[in-house]
Amino acid sequence: MNYGILASGSCLLTDIVDQLHETSKKVNIVDRLSHHLAKGTPGEALKDYLTQVKK
Repeated sequence: MNYGILASGSCLLTDIVDQLHETSKKVNIVDRLSHHLAKGTPGEALKDYLTQVKK
């Protein structure tokens, strides 16, 4: 996901998927990413991210 955002310069899932070069259908990849986003960010990952950003 991070790679796709950086490579595409966009946060739209369809633009991100275009940069991932996966062999699955685009709609399936967008669905998978959507499900992961719906789960939210685990607390520990968020804490680590914020620590890095503050540096």
